[in-house]
Amino acid sequence: MPFKRLWSAGRLFAITACLIATYLIFAVTAMRVALRVREVPVPDLRNRTVAEATAALQEDGLALNVDESKRLDPKIPAGRIALQEPAPGTITRRQRSIRVWVSQGPRITIIPALTGESERAAQLRLQQDGLLVTSLAEVRSSDFPSGTVIAQDPPATARGTE
Repeated sequence: MPFKRLWSAGRLFAITACLIATYLIFAVTAMRVALRVREVPVPDLRNRTVAEATAALQEDGLALNVDESKRLDPKIPAGRIALQEPAPGTITRRQRSIRVWVSQGPRITIIPALTGESERAAQLRLQQDGLLVTSLAEVRSSDFPSGTVIAQDPPATARGTE
């Protein structure tokens, strides 16, 4: 008789342990599936307008956060997204906000008038504007003092981009 009670208690314990293990396995599996369903890859928003990016993110359940500071970018036109965080292709959860910076386009510089200035003064002025002298030609003339700029290319007030 005591052997039967021990056998019944052992069998009851084994069944309970199996049920608990089954419950835990299914609970962990369900949690993993539920969390993966909430994850999405971040789309590439570069070179899109803010409206296009907002529409693309809404499809994936993500939000757009436009940073107020704009970025200079010689390759992406003004008004389009130049940079984003997190990077495209990153896996993230839904309802997350994607931060973007809008391009100002290339930096536009007005070429200053250098004719009549000394060579040194002209080079300093160009450096202050972030421009470089790419070539220099020396012309000897009795009409102009030595070291004076007598012509320039591109001409003054031309627009240069970077």
